[in-house]
Amino acid sequence: LVLAFNVRILPEAEEEMAGREVEVLKDEVIYTLMEKYEKWVERKKEEIERKRRKEYIHPAMIKFLPEYVFRISDPAIIGIRVIAGRIKPGIKLMREDGRVIGTIKSIQSEKKSLQEAIQGQEVAIAIDGATVGRQIKAGEILYTDIPEKDVKKLKEMDVLTSDERDVLEKIIQIKRKTDKFWGI
Repeated sequence: LVLAFNVRILPEAEEEMAGREVEVLKDEVIYTLMEKYEKWVERKKEEIERKRRKEYIHPAMIKFLPEYVFRISDPAIIGIRVIAGRIKPGIKLMREDGRVIGTIKSIQSEKKSLQEAIQGQEVAIAIDGATVGRQIKAGEILYTDIPEKDVKKLKEMDVLTSDERDVLEKIIQIKRKTDKFWGI
């Protein structure tokens, strides 16, 4: 970032910056320049926060909608409602007893593939490793299986909504049934 107050930028400098990721904020009035800088800082913070959120598996609670079973296995394709949190392909799901039932292979809504489903959405998901009627039952509540290291980072970062925090606490309770110190 280059702050330019009441100056002209040389053409050679502009050429040099063009090939790099250098932003220039310039203005004739120092107060306006400072406002531009503060807005730039806010944008950067939000950008960093978005990237950090993508690095970790977030807590989510979903409900298997019994009237929407599209395929029983290989992969199981079912309709779900995201009660809280967010889900993405590649995330493992577990039951309320802590047993991992499979991995989300894909998410679709109205025949369009989605990269993410958020709270309130009703979508179809393909689950690798699960069979309807065996590992998962109609109407069942499922949770994301979050690695312990992600739980610690998510707690430190304070990026979760209140619903996501509640679901995270529920996931921690589930995991602590087998390991009393999980997530500490």
